[in-house]
Amino acid sequence: MAGERGVTLRRKAGQEEFEVIPTGVEAPLWGIWATSPDDVWTVGGDIAAEDAAPVLMHWDGSGWRQETLPATDRPAKALFKVLASADDDVLAVGQFGLVYHFNGQDWRLVSSGTSEDFISLWGLSPDNIAIVGGRSNAVLGRWDGQGVTSEVLPGQPAMN
Repeated sequence: MAGERGVTLRRKAGQEEFEVIPTGVEAPLWGIWATSPDDVWTVGGDIAAEDAAPVLMHWDGSGWRQETLPATDRPAKALFKVLASADDDVLAVGQFGLVYHFNGQDWRLVSSGTSEDFISLWGLSPDNIAIVGGRSNAVLGRWDGQGVTSEVLPGQPAMN
């Protein structure tokens, strides 16, 4: 689990207590995804902090490491959700339409076609992932394995 003040918790099979695992960051963590016990991703960021940057971290089974992300052309301070279909196929989405993709070697910034917040994502396969969000209107995005297409749905509420 991931949450406020950069806290992550885990409970191993057979244990009753949760173990706090320090991340080294103080920002809120908004999403977490695991493909195995030694391949876990968490994302976050402090949207209220003046000079904050999106947070993306990887757990390799022994500790958290903050990932270096490519620069972006928008004032995004947070990533909200992350989804991995494999250790070499990870997608993270966030504020102002921010989308990053990891191919197992490098993170790349993906053009999303929107500046609306992407709040969540879920996929049926590595090349069919729905991304939703928005503020005053819903926004719907789709990852096809190569890129993102998006559309605003006027008159529909923001989606989570």
